[in-house]
Amino acid sequence: MCGVGDYLYKLTHYIKTPWAVITSKEADAEDNVFNIVRGWQKNDWPYIKKEVQSLDPEIIHYEYPSVMYGRKLFPNLLPNYLRKEFPKKRLIATVHEYHDASYLGKKRIELTLKHFDEIIVTNIEDKNMLKKKFPKKNFEIIRVGSNIDYDKLTKVSKKELEAELNLGDKKLVTYFGFIDSSKGVENLINSMADCNKSAKLVLATDHDPKNPYHKKINELIVSSGLDIHWTGYLSDEKVSHLLQISDLVVLPFDSPISTRRGSMIAAIGHGCCVVTTGPSEEIFVHQQNCYLMKDNSAKSISESINYLFKNESLLNKIKFEAKKTSKLFEWGIIAQEHDKKYKRIHK
Repeated sequence: MCGVGDYLYKLTHYIKTPWAVITSKEADAEDNVFNIVRGWQKNDWPYIKKEVQSLDPEIIHYEYPSVMYGRKLFPNLLPNYLRKEFPKKRLIATVHEYHDASYLGKKRIELTLKHFDEIIVTNIEDKNMLKKKFPKKNFEIIRVGSNIDYDKLTKVSKKELEAELNLGDKKLVTYFGFIDSSKGVENLINSMADCNKSAKLVLATDHDPKNPYHKKINELIVSSGLDIHWTGYLSDEKVSHLLQISDLVVLPFDSPISTRRGSMIAAIGHGCCVVTTGPSEEIFVHQQNCYLMKDNSAKSISESINYLFKNESLLNKIKFEAKKTSKLFEWGIIAQEHDKKYKRIHK
């Protein structure tokens, strides 16, 4: 699934409001999941309309954007079709990652939102930007939770994982999440040359030999001659175990940290000390529940890692506060906020 698919899977397993999902044919068919949409084109509309008529919901909740929509225009026009065909039904939208969208991506989101009065956003950056575009619409922040559940690590599994990583007595610095040119991974690799020699970097992310950027990263690792381990795909349970043994998690994004970052939410949910790019507009506070860098240069990364390894009391304090902060992103709370929202707009 894409990120939105994972998000919906989690959300629908926690909310108490009766629900059904109309989605792409590629999605798994489960109870209340109707995977009828073949290509998110105009010719899908009769099937979508028929399913909505059959389900007869009181509220239609639209999630946008999604990888499965591609760059097709129909998903941007679909809310207009829904409003015209079902004028008595309440429409609500959740916007995912407006802040980081391209210029064209932002315009497509804005076109989509014209047909909604009630809009959920997942972070303050999106709310502030969209409120300027649509001052009369009602925006509400409801957080995104982690897609990585905590899976308790046994002593045996810990030893096996440490042996698999050839960790020895070294301190574990972990990056996890998708890799692309905006994630600062090249700088992270280069930073390790100036890090404490007891540090070992693990990239916990998919490794696709056909991906040109992945190939570039692999070549950089080889040429560096540094102790760097690229895991390739890991199950959610394995990611959870890796986070539990990590001394630091480093997420050196090109853009400042935000509550929309699933890797950040997962890391603090496991009580990790996260080094990432600042500043933060909400929740994440430097040297309180994370360690914020002024930029994501290799120099800033290495200095941050070395500083925290020299200041163990600060590192442990950040871990403790991060775990407390993670309660804001628990799926139970997120589901409750959705249930409350549905009740309010259904009155």
